[in-house]
Amino acid sequence: MSGDRMGDTRFGMISKKTTQFFILFFMADHCLWLINSAKQNFVNEICWIFILIFLIAQFGISGFKEIRNKRKYYFCYIVLFTVFMGIYSTIQSYILHGQSVIQGAAPQRFMISGFLMYFVLMKYIQEKEYALDMVKRMFLFLGYLELVLYIAQYLLLDHVRFLQISYSNIRLGDIRMNLGSIAVPFVVFYSINNIYINRKSSWKDAVSIVAGFFYAFVIAKTRIVLAAYIIALIGGYMIWKRGGKRKIIVFIALILFVVFLSQTKLFSYLMDGLNNLDMSSQTRQEGRMFYLARIKEHPIWGCGYINTNHPGAVAYSGMNNTESGIYWVDLGIYGLTFFFGGIGFFWFILLYSKMTRMAFCIARKGDLTFWMYMIYSIVICPNGTGFLWYISNTLELIMWMCLIESEYKSTLQKQLKGRENG
Repeated sequence: MSGDRMGDTRFGMISKKTTQFFILFFMADHCLWLINSAKQNFVNEICWIFILIFLIAQFGISGFKEIRNKRKYYFCYIVLFTVFMGIYSTIQSYILHGQSVIQGAAPQRFMISGFLMYFVLMKYIQEKEYALDMVKRMFLFLGYLELVLYIAQYLLLDHVRFLQISYSNIRLGDIRMNLGSIAVPFVVFYSINNIYINRKSSWKDAVSIVAGFFYAFVIAKTRIVLAAYIIALIGGYMIWKRGGKRKIIVFIALILFVVFLSQTKLFSYLMDGLNNLDMSSQTRQEGRMFYLARIKEHPIWGCGYINTNHPGAVAYSGMNNTESGIYWVDLGIYGLTFFFGGIGFFWFILLYSKMTRMAFCIARKGDLTFWMYMIYSIVICPNGTGFLWYISNTLELIMWMCLIESEYKSTLQKQLKGRENG
């Protein structure tokens, strides 16, 4: 069988390039913002349908027993639990708001199908020698592609506008293009890891880091991301082993970098947010307090999944309570708990703690990429859990989970071989 085919799986004769195209196109955040919202919605519909087709093709109708194998799929029960979350949140919306079952279930097709992609991707990685490397390269390529497109658009704002976004969003006296990529931080931490541990790190790593920071701090102007990067870099440095003289150089560079950032307008804006001095932070704080009050009313099952086409549910969610509105997509873990209650909160903690533990084990063996990314993800979770609301973000999280799990398994195998040889 040719290495460019997947004929020994139930995918049939699907080429490797076709698989790569599928992953890249559907995983890209809002299709890289190259098409309008109507076409983005169409792609999202195609995406979740394709995932179900792939799931059935890969496992068959009777494959439920296989996907419950914890040895093969470390996150199997966490992923399957999202189906239960979808069911009870739909019922809760019906009980509390009179929202129909269809209205409650329909928006969750993206989240649930996105998580089910985990089984398809993990089986692919386990059955193909080249698959893990391909998935990692795809994730990196997506990050590089996003950086090229988003930076190019920013630099060409006065001449051409090819990204389908709103250009009226102003922050710190300049246009803010908050495109919300998950792949860009992976590129940044992958490149930083190369500089930390490789004595012959490429100039491409330095360019990638500068480009990633330029996107985050100049183009997106996201203050919580500023804090997340700083904390993640420090966290990676703290468990970095055998750095020698390079550790001293990097330590000085880190200090200079933090000092430089502390003099920027974005850092001042971060301080304003921590002190609740600007409208954006005040709206978020009001949203947190509002959601916490709602959560106290329904601490176990939450308030149900809100459909924006149901007036009663929308009113209960507080979307119209302020001039700028309260939106769960901007309130991260608070929005998640508002929808899914204490059960959903526990699910989130279990998911992130498991990924963090795996990332830490990988980091102790030399690869700091996953560890820094998990610190970054934890820091932004009070504001950002986009994987629950957008299927592209869900697929990026699933790819991230598969990479962590595969690297973790590889680390355990190396440890076992080391003990046997010892």
